Amino acid sequence: MLLGLALSSAVLLYVILNVQEKPWQDILTALSTFTAAVVALWLGVRQQVRDRRQDMLRATLVAAFLLPRIDTANSRVRRLHNLLNRYDDLEADRSAEIAWFEDVKGTTLAIGLNVTLDQLQALTPLPDNCAFRLARATALIDEIARTLGDGRGEYWTDELTADNRSTFQSFWSKCALEAQQLLFHINLNCKAVAGERSALAPGDTWGT
Repeated sequence: MLLGLALSSAVLLYVILNVQEKPWQDILTALSTFTAAVVALWLGVRQQVRDRRQDMLRATLVAAFLLPRIDTANSRVRRLHNLLNRYDDLEADRSAEIAWFEDVKGTTLAIGLNVTLDQLQALTPLPDNCAFRLARATALIDEIARTLGDGRGEYWTDELTADNRSTFQSFWSKCALEAQQLLFHINLNCKAVAGERSALAPGDTWGT
């Protein structure tokens, strides 16, 4: 559209500068072309602004919908990370390790972030890569749950060596720390957006 506007402007300028040699029909044609290009440009920009506004409205509504879930997940991941860091205090006590493992597993399963792909896509207009941060945090939590598997505390203490247990604990702790940091920023972004748009502004619709 910008290229068409520039070409039309050049044609119009050329015709005006050579008005003595050109019939008025050429001038009118150039004016019509220029006007059509301006109108097309205006309509395109107007549609883009409208689309961005609709995308941001949808992102705001989804952020407000997910905010309680993200807030809960944030606190539970923080608890999980603190729990994982207490592993070294168990001092290889079998019963304490069994209880610790069951607590880790229960806390992980209770996080319950459960964000759909459509919801992630809706959040893409939000600042600071909020959607990508949320996708990464969800993947980290899922990875902890996957590696925990269906094992019970007895398997943790009786089937795995001390080195294996230490490796798993270190991996889970790193995942939980990164997820905690991501969810902290996501929570702030969603709260900021939901606070700015607590209600629909006049003219906000889902129509085009």
